Order: sequence, then structure tokens, then C-alpha cells
Amino acid sequence: MLKDFSKLETFLVVVRERSFSKASSKLGVSQPAVTQQIKYLEKYLDTKLVDRKKSGIKLTSSGEELYAVAIELEQSVIQAENKILKILNKDITFNLGASFTIGNYIIPGECLRDLKDVIQNDVKLTIEVSHSIVEKIKDRSIELGLIEAPIFDENLIYRKWLDDELVLFSNTPLPRV
Repeated sequence: MLKDFSKLETFLVVVRERSFSKASSKLGVSQPAVTQQIKYLEKYLDTKLVDRKKSGIKLTSSGEELYAVAIELEQSVIQAENKILKILNKDITFNLGASFTIGNYIIPGECLRDLKDVIQNDVKLTIEVSHSIVEKIKDRSIELGLIEAPIFDENLIYRKWLDDELVLFSNTPLPRV
């Protein structure tokens, strides 16, 4: 019995992204780790699931069948989680922390709506200075923090999210730096 569903999740991301490297980036793991997980599934199922092509990946017929089953399983897990939450009569609020620039200019609007749709629950956004967001992650009062500066703490996982460009405007000439 396949007890580790993370390998199926990796398989789903590879198929959806149509690329091992894009899947590794999306999952936040190395490309060899993604390859290793797919090879594990292929060995476990004793069949080839994916063919690599220049234009991306192509599923074998076994891969197509596994993909259909994995999607059903993914939907079943989501439905089961929602049923359990209803049984417990508990709505989950996802606690998101962000520094001022991200919290005021990047997260509001479409990004926040998309996040609510994906997790199918409410999102509470806390906006504070970066070091406060880091402390809130450490004391587990927020699940995710988005800040502008990298952090160097062995107890936290840091991932680069996006690049941003800042532009200065002035009604008087500015010195060149």
C-alpha cells in the first residue's frame, strides 16, 4: 500500500506544470528530489509513468490512468477535510503575516481572493514590520509570513517568492547614486 501521499502530490504537480524543473520550483524542493519521487512511484507501480520530451513531459498510458486516480484521491481528501471540519463545527482561519509593502500593495485584491479560494477558508492578514512577522511565525501565531528581506534563521524555511522593482519620483532633480 502506498502510504506516502506526498509522492502522488509531486506527480500531480509535475503533470500540471508539464515540467520537472517547474514542479521542483513550485514544491520548493530540488529537481533531483522530484525525479526521485517519480522514480519511486514508477518502481512501486512497476510501470513507466512519464516520458520526458524537449517540450516538457508526456504521460504514458499508465501515467494517464494514475493521474485520473490521483485527481479523484485529491478531491476525496479535500472533501474529507471539509467534512471533518464540519463535524468539529470549526472553521479554519488561515493566519497570514506580511510586512507593510507586501501587506498593503501586493496581497490585497486578487492575490487574497485567490488564496481564499485555494484554501476554501477565511484568511486573516496581519501587517507588521518584518522582524515581528518572523517572531509570529516562530511562536506559531501565523502560518505563513511574506517579508521583503531574507532571513537567516536555521529554524525557519525561507523561499524567494518574487522580485519587485521600486522607482523614485521627484519634482526636483535627484542626485545619481
